Amino acid sequence: MPIIKWSIRRYNLSSLNGKELDDAVKAWVEEHGCKTTSGMNKPYIGGVGGRCVCFQIAPPGKTAWKRAFVDLSLYYIPPILYAATTNYLPLECSDLFDNFLEPWVLSRGGTVIDEQSLSFDGNFWNHPPDYFKGLNNNIPTNITHTKPALQKDVKVHLNTDFERIQTHSETGATSI
Repeated sequence: MPIIKWSIRRYNLSSLNGKELDDAVKAWVEEHGCKTTSGMNKPYIGGVGGRCVCFQIAPPGKTAWKRAFVDLSLYYIPPILYAATTNYLPLECSDLFDNFLEPWVLSRGGTVIDEQSLSFDGNFWNHPPDYFKGLNNNIPTNITHTKPALQKDVKVHLNTDFERIQTHSETGATSI
């Protein structure tokens, strides 16, 4: 059974236009050079009047529909919007919570519940809100507040162009 790192933020939002949010997510992801596809888009079984949509988000040059794991899951169980990312989220979209979701929620009259992500190792097949059912604002002790989980790939771009700079110290000129 695959174990992944979940990062979750919660927002109070009195109502949700799901299509508007889905379209905004897709546009934001594309602005960051990534591709996305949404999978399960249906009423959330665990919540009355809720909904859930999952996105696969591929880094530049990759195809989203071939990804095995979910990168972003959005669950709306009124009045809480759960936004969950996994460690498979591409680095290009790692600022999704702070630079997209938070401003989007605030612009629709919502509020932020979690200023930092709630992170934990979990089962891929469990839905993140299942971990929070009945907890209200009581956070289990095995969940930590951290930045969003990121994939472990690191990209390094080396530039062979450098410039010799003349500097001065107390003892005289030094070349670096």
